[in-house]
Amino acid sequence: MMLRLVVLCSYLFGIFASRVETQLRKDLLQDYDFQSRPVENHSTIVHIYYETAIYQLVGFSSEAQTIKMLTFQRMEWIDEFLRWDPANYSGIESMRLYRPNLWTPDVVPFNDVGNTKYDRFNYVVPILVRHTGLVHWAQPANYETSCSMDTTRFPFDSQTCHISIGSWQYSTSEIRMSCDHVDLSVYSSDSLWELQSATCKEEISDTDNQSYSDAIITVTYDRIQTYFVVNLVVPNVMLLILSSLTFFIPGKLGEKLGYGITVTLALTVSLTIFTDFLPMTSKHFPKLFTFFLTSVMLSGLTMVLATISINFDHQVHDDDNSDTYAKDSSQTVSNMALSDFGTKRKKQAISPRLVDVVIGTVYLIGVLVYTIAFFVTL
Repeated sequence: MMLRLVVLCSYLFGIFASRVETQLRKDLLQDYDFQSRPVENHSTIVHIYYETAIYQLVGFSSEAQTIKMLTFQRMEWIDEFLRWDPANYSGIESMRLYRPNLWTPDVVPFNDVGNTKYDRFNYVVPILVRHTGLVHWAQPANYETSCSMDTTRFPFDSQTCHISIGSWQYSTSEIRMSCDHVDLSVYSSDSLWELQSATCKEEISDTDNQSYSDAIITVTYDRIQTYFVVNLVVPNVMLLILSSLTFFIPGKLGEKLGYGITVTLALTVSLTIFTDFLPMTSKHFPKLFTFFLTSVMLSGLTMVLATISINFDHQVHDDDNSDTYAKDSSQTVSNMALSDFGTKRKKQAISPRLVDVVIGTVYLIGVLVYTIAFFVTL
């Protein structure tokens, strides 16, 4: 019997509380004008505290020069027409109302590219209103804004983007934005970009002889270059070093040119693969492309030098064969003297093998110095 009485009392109290909340909503919105600023004196400035929480980076677009992020934006201000005494409404100190019924600031990102839907959460996420008139508006925001990207140091680059958020209509005499930090407590890390910093501050801008208060969000991302270094840079450097081995292969084996052509083709394929990862932009051309292109040209140079070396080697061997023939066919003292002269000439001739080793060593040292200097200054 006692349990039934408790359940009945709870049910009746719930009905009464619901009716009180309904009455409070009617009283607040009865003469409420959602098109006017929520101040009794028109000279009063509405101070809006703005805060954003970055949830995830969706990605950068180097072609469109944009950044896309998932965020949670929060705004607070005082609405002088949404105040009540909790004692007159059964102690209710807060309630939730939907945006179409209330005045809300026309705060949007100025550099939005036009894909943001600002009204998608109008009837999904209500606005919290307290009896003191404090309005707390929090909702998800999918921002896609312009961002000038500099990919000169790709893939060792960092990108800094500025998102300007403010009112389209209200000047500083009507609305002031305040923003002091960006919430990163719910941030989900990205696999290609690492968030280095995120700040927010107020900035006053002048347009058409009017001053406007804006919240400037600045985010800086560093590209995570591990994938590009392991899969692109390291193989290209190894192939460039291997191209120096062309000079250390004896010309008699007949594989000198074949080996050099194989390495050159491999570097060309590496360059083609690298271009598929390049940001499609002509304003800031990546310096690393120059390194890959130079690698192909250096490998092509080894082919030219290897061809000259093979011809030089063949000429020396042809001279040796002619000297040997002259020695075997000689029977006079004068022919013996000629043979001695040929032997001395052979001893004085430059060895083609030594030339290849010297050129290969100089080439290898030059490649290593060039590679180290390039990545140090990149």
